Amino acid sequence: LAGISDKNYIVNQDRVSAIKLAISESKSGDIILIAGKGSESYQEINGKKIKYTEKEVLKDFLPWLCVFY
Repeated sequence: LAGISDKNYIVNQDRVSAIKLAISESKSGDIILIAGKGSESYQEINGKKIKYTEKEVLKDFLPWLCVFY
């Protein structure tokens, strides 16, 4: 990534996989910021709209988490 000199990051193009990885790698006190989708209810890939919301993804991985928008 341009402008980042520290190589302490992972690039993952699959949003669901990236969220799962962030959750599994997090430790007590860590903050996970999921940004970029906003309130959209779909993800567009190669011109196709696919139903997708990060709120639903988070419910699947963290059923105890209460997500507020």
